[in-house]
Amino acid sequence: MIEGKSRTETIEKAISKEKEELINKLGYNPADLTTVGNHSLLYIHMRNASDYETVLRTLDNFEKNNPELEITNWHAKEYSNGYIYHLFIDHRKKV
Repeated sequence: MIEGKSRTETIEKAISKEKEELINKLGYNPADLTTVGNHSLLYIHMRNASDYETVLRTLDNFEKNNPELEITNWHAKEYSNGYIYHLFIDHRKKV
């Protein structure tokens, strides 16, 4: 039984590491991104309410990760305690 638990822990650590690497590569957690049509909603975690560098970096990463899309508009709205925000991104396919 200990052997099975050890293997499960090893698999969970590998998955966690892959997830962390993906988040570092994308600049945001893809599980926090919802897209419907030309509109996306992304939850972002900010250090404080005026941490707009995080917003700009996230928008830049969104553009880099979706080179076929052009951002047409965006706005951020506080979601909970001033550290988690909804980032609404409007976009369209590049022509």
